[in-house]
Amino acid sequence: MEGLVFAITASASGIGLGIALEAAKQGAVVIVSSRNQAHVDSALELVRRHSPKSVGVVCHVGKAADRQRMVELALTTFGRIDALVLNAASEAQVSKMWEINYTATYRLAVEALPALRKSSSGSIVVLSSISAYEPRETRMISHYGATKAALLHLTKQLALELPELKVNAVAPGIIKTRFSEGLWKGREKEVEEASGVRLGEVEDVANVVLFLAHPKTTYITGETIIVAGKPSPRL
Repeated sequence: MEGLVFAITASASGIGLGIALEAAKQGAVVIVSSRNQAHVDSALELVRRHSPKSVGVVCHVGKAADRQRMVELALTTFGRIDALVLNAASEAQVSKMWEINYTATYRLAVEALPALRKSSSGSIVVLSSISAYEPRETRMISHYGATKAALLHLTKQLALELPELKVNAVAPGIIKTRFSEGLWKGREKEVEEASGVRLGEVEDVANVVLFLAHPKTTYITGETIIVAGKPSPRL
């Protein structure tokens, strides 16, 4: 992946940072982003140990000006985006979930098209969730799952509308990040016994994202790969 340009939303921690680090280790340059400048700076320091030309930007995906700033940074610094990884998500109130998890994802994908079309291997990877396939009784988690299920349809729709690009999604299971701590922290063994599989690591997701974004992965589009350590029912 030497020299490829990865733009990754919410990449200062958790799965996003894991993707950024794996991409950097394989030779890509990375545009790190977060809503907080201090978080951008700390993540960029880690990424630059492997990819010194990587850059960072403050980007709240719910703000049009921030999304545009990220795209403009990619164009002015690197001239293109080879892989746009849409990782930002929210578990706030229902309206905010839809705004960040779905609407902002769609808008950034569209706004980044000029930069993606300058690549010879343009790729969009959307981060969905296993919760898109497995409804939960908890009210807020159920709405979160609904937003992530909508991303599955969005992935297929964008793949049809943008045949010149690859558009795919990844649906992680329970991955050990700060974002998901409420599901597993302090009861890891209990959760693993109940699910029948080990809890996932960020590298498990990052490696699949990089596979989908790789220039040689040319014949997969509109698909979702479940990364949950077990088969899951399709919608």
